[in-house]
Amino acid sequence: MSGGSPAKVSVDTGTCIGSGQCVRLAPAVFAQRDEDGLVALLVARPVGPQRQDAETAAALCPSGAIRLVPPPDAGSRPDVRRFGGPTAGPGRGR
Repeated sequence: MSGGSPAKVSVDTGTCIGSGQCVRLAPAVFAQRDEDGLVALLVARPVGPQRQDAETAAALCPSGAIRLVPPPDAGSRPDVRRFGGPTAGPGRGR
């Protein structure tokens, strides 16, 4: 996932177990909340080395609480037929 447009980091505090692995691997991107030790996001769209560190943290998160969501591709469009567009229905799209 390296390179290109910045991916968005998504954290799930309901899944986080507070191991602190993310903070050790990407301290510029993640912190731990003082009140419960769960993940806190510092940078939502890291770039360069921070993005690489965030990718590593997501891959090694023991609870799977961290994900990197790629940005939508501005050049792609959904297949209208797949979503029941104008070619769907009786007598259409045949």
